[in-house]
Amino acid sequence: MVVGFLCEIGSNLPAAEQPKAAWQAEWEKTVKAAEQEGQLSFYSNGGTDGTLVDFQTRFPNIKVVLVPGRGGQVVSRLLAERRGGKYIADVN
Repeated sequence: MVVGFLCEIGSNLPAAEQPKAAWQAEWEKTVKAAEQEGQLSFYSNGGTDGTLVDFQTRFPNIKVVLVPGRGGQVVSRLLAERRGGKYIADVN
């Protein structure tokens, strides 16, 4: 009963006053950290179909660095970096 009442109250609040979903708060925290770092390293073995351009447009404060290569090349690079104690790739 109390849960239903609280949900009803929450649905009547303006969007700015409604509590954020946990995923949304985590996403905003991630974006803020990426903006502070200043770049996103994206390792890819194929085309990006404009995804990175869209990302760069939406988040202009985060520079996107594309590291292309064939599957084996990307894996070899990642493993070599890890062995050297470097964790450069953000997305692969």
